[in-house]
Amino acid sequence: MRDRNVRWILGFNQYLGYVQLWKLNYGPSLMA
Repeated sequence: MRDRNVRWILGFNQYLGYVQLWKLNYGPSLMA
């Protein structure tokens, strides 16, 4: 159970980092 929880948290952190990268790359062009 704990192992699955840790894996979920790692995946979620990776997803958040990907979203931030996407915002940095495409955010300004979308807002303009």
